[in-house]
Amino acid sequence: MTIAELKPYLDAQVVSDGDVVAAETLISIVARVGKTQPSLLGALLICLALRTPRDRHTCVDLDHISDWLTLEGVEANLNWPTDSAKWLAAAKKCPLIFGRPGDPTPLIVDGTRIYLNRAYAEEGAIAEALTRDKARHLHIILGGPGTGKTREVAIKFIERFKAGERNIKVALAAPTGKAAARMREVLLRQCDDLKKLPEGNDVDWQAVTDAIDNAFSGTVHSLLGFGPSRDTRYKYNANNHLPFDWVVIDEASMVPSSMMYRLVQALNPETALLLVGDPDQLASVDAGSVLGDIAKVAGHKDSILFAQTKIMRDQWRLPAEIDGLARLLRLETPVGGQVLGNEKHVDAVIDYLASNKTLISWIKPDSDTRQLAELRDKVVTHARQLHVCAVSGDPQSAINKRTEMQLLCAHREGSNSVTYWNGFVEYQLGPYTDTRWYFGRPVMVTRNNHALDLYNGDVGVVVPDASGEPVGAFSDGAAFRLVPTMRLENVESVHALTIHKSQGSEYDEVIVVLPNESSRILTRELFYTGITRTKQRLTIIGSEAVVRSAISQAIRRASGLAARL
Repeated sequence: MTIAELKPYLDAQVVSDGDVVAAETLISIVARVGKTQPSLLGALLICLALRTPRDRHTCVDLDHISDWLTLEGVEANLNWPTDSAKWLAAAKKCPLIFGRPGDPTPLIVDGTRIYLNRAYAEEGAIAEALTRDKARHLHIILGGPGTGKTREVAIKFIERFKAGERNIKVALAAPTGKAAARMREVLLRQCDDLKKLPEGNDVDWQAVTDAIDNAFSGTVHSLLGFGPSRDTRYKYNANNHLPFDWVVIDEASMVPSSMMYRLVQALNPETALLLVGDPDQLASVDAGSVLGDIAKVAGHKDSILFAQTKIMRDQWRLPAEIDGLARLLRLETPVGGQVLGNEKHVDAVIDYLASNKTLISWIKPDSDTRQLAELRDKVVTHARQLHVCAVSGDPQSAINKRTEMQLLCAHREGSNSVTYWNGFVEYQLGPYTDTRWYFGRPVMVTRNNHALDLYNGDVGVVVPDASGEPVGAFSDGAAFRLVPTMRLENVESVHALTIHKSQGSEYDEVIVVLPNESSRILTRELFYTGITRTKQRLTIIGSEAVVRSAISQAIRRASGLAARL
């Protein structure tokens, strides 16, 4: 086989130039050592395995190989078997590249899954760490927005103090610093509420408050002591365990496989681990879907994880009308008492949106031109009101005004994107936006700044200080703080922001803007995440074809973690 034979697959974008170059290097090394060369199918399988992290899979699943790969444009005469046995036979002919579990080969064959060696080892370590000792150290809390997940964390937390424990060292972490900081605030608030109940009489509440006040709060990276210049990139690891009794990971759906591996390796065997999140939300931006895999297993009564899992189904934040849409998108609600297939669920969601609603508006750009124009005016009016609040001398009113409405886009660039809408709003606002730090500018931090205690995803509003100079006003729990703009190095305007960036936030009214055409990024999980950011009203902008595409296209990631669990 020659590498040139892979050109048709390159042209069809099944593999990339980088995959082919890496495969060629690997094959040449093996040829010198073992005098064997893979067949065309074997070489293609090497390329596909190298591609998996880029597609956010942890492996190539040969049983569903056509599901995981974009095959648009692949000619019918290309060698592309759907039978896993043919791929496995090709792998078997090159044992120096494709080995069995435990072999030191670059690729591992586990049943009908093909892994990069490191990915296989990490996945196995995660499964082993989560299920050891019948998972007694593990607690899993799953549920959508407003279902009381943090209250459940608080309940589990104070149970430790009821048992007479004191001086518990706690870590509250999340993929973003914003989510971790918010969890501390909500956890304190929930504990204050629980203190008033009769069952709180036998709890040392001062010890509870001290434990939360003294808790670590930050990103998972900072929890593990990430340092790129250090000999070991993470301070805490299998040889140096985290010094905590209780570790809580919020927004766990966003934690990729590699980071979860590093976390479980760094845990002391005696440390309690709480994973909290919504498995129906967007998965991590890197390979793996750990919380989704856990959720697949945790609901089965014969699973080790079943007794350690609490699934929160009743929600208290979303109005019933919007919650009904969310449940349809989660495929929870049978229509007519029957479990629906994917196509019927799409029809059910479309029918739900098309029926008369008081809190949900669906604007189809091509036909509902008047409603779209009115909505544009509404967005600009809100931005002008934000400017008025900003110059009023009351920063808190500006912070509150910003959370009254948020426009969320599926895409960052292109038509109907964040870039387009931010530009449109600022153009409509007029000349005062010509200066970068105009009053009323909503800004999002795009890089963690530990010196300022500001994190990627934190949002503030530019307001005047006592001398009239622009400063950023950021919410600080029940209060706010002002930060000089000269210290805000990495920020961007967020009259509109991506749905990805909105995870963990909530607003009184949300406008979800879908693109003109379907795309790989437009999935049911993205749509669900966007519509569940609201607390009161929801507007969706998108054609029926694009909405149908968003509902029917679910995130699918090849992984063996659920099977191992």
